[in-house]
Amino acid sequence: MDDIIATSKKYWRSAGRTGLAHYRAAEIFAKRHRRIGIPSVIVSTVVATSVFSTLSEGVDVRLRIGTGVIALLAAILAALQAFLAFGERAEKHRAAGARYGKVRRDIDIFDLKFGSAAEASRDDALKRLQTIGDELGTLATDNPTLADAIYAKAKEDFDSRHPEE
Repeated sequence: MDDIIATSKKYWRSAGRTGLAHYRAAEIFAKRHRRIGIPSVIVSTVVATSVFSTLSEGVDVRLRIGTGVIALLAAILAALQAFLAFGERAEKHRAAGARYGKVRRDIDIFDLKFGSAAEASRDDALKRLQTIGDELGTLATDNPTLADAIYAKAKEDFDSRHPEE
């Protein structure tokens, strides 16, 4: 039974590391979304007000060119925000982090249930651990990919908070 509990501990650490990495990725993408979104809104507002001032005849050519450049910048920022979809990516990573957290809680319950169980319940423990392993496999394929650097930092932080026993 010790081998099954040892495997559950490995699953718990893996789910913890990956869940933390997804939460970190969510934070990064949310910041990127704001870094493009806020300037996009500001520049679009400036363009809208500038257009009204350039509609009258006799407006300085420099003002018209400036308005055109700002309008181009607004279009570029809006296109980047739509194409890169940082907000959507942040939400997908946040949801993935929550799913990994659920798996960790399931493993905590597994350990409570089977940690001191008799060998007679070995088959039940193996079946339940297989279900948890399958769920981890599904999470790995269904969730967005993590950058190596984000995962490495999350792993380091998680391991420093949860040293192996």
